Amino acid sequence: MTDLSDFGGGIDRSELGKTDQFHASLSDWIRSDTVSVYSRKQKSYTDGTFKNDRGFKPNLLIEGPSYTYVLKTQIADDGSDIYEKIYTVFKYWRALTQGKESYSVDGQPITVDAVLLATDFSRAGKLFHDRQNKDPLRTGRSEEATKTADSNQIPKLEHAASETALRVLWKFVKYHTSESTIGIGALLSSVLDDDPEQMEDAALEEYSPAALYYTPSEEHVHSWNYLPFFLQNNT
Repeated sequence: MTDLSDFGGGIDRSELGKTDQFHASLSDWIRSDTVSVYSRKQKSYTDGTFKNDRGFKPNLLIEGPSYTYVLKTQIADDGSDIYEKIYTVFKYWRALTQGKESYSVDGQPITVDAVLLATDFSRAGKLFHDRQNKDPLRTGRSEEATKTADSNQIPKLEHAASETALRVLWKFVKYHTSESTIGIGALLSSVLDDDPEQMEDAALEEYSPAALYYTPSEEHVHSWNYLPFFLQNNT
């Protein structure tokens, strides 16, 4: 793993705890001239703080020119933690969908486009750890999925366990409501659009964060958006 002190303009992060180091690395990866990252409390590695109404505790908020995302994070040491956080993400999404939750940055209300789960394996385009072949890359797509990927609604490839977890989540969401304008999904990586033969040796920091989510009310319910968004049309 790359030393986190290599990022962040020379700020020494060696004294940060494990979770803060994870959040700092994630923030460094996401932030750009057009994309800001906010945390619940003031941190040296984010652009400021956000607030929400209820007792829910999302970890980060991403704000760009095209989309705003709420992030729940989890270090993927144990797969069961990921499943638990998927349900947490669902609760955040449900509260927004029901109009029982709102978010603000610097006192200004903002519109949330999607609630996403991110882990320390998001840079690799997946949610789960590498041990015991927990989340292998699927190198094939069905004909229908290939067409959907070609229209930039889903990535060209996905990791098996991550794909299954998200599809089960989306099935619950589909039966919960067909009218929500809020998306739900995961923060992954543009590495999933690369040639699978090159992924093994890929320098993951060279790939862009990418949000994969499902929005029940949309004509095309799946979204696959790079951060910043314009990068998707230049790769």
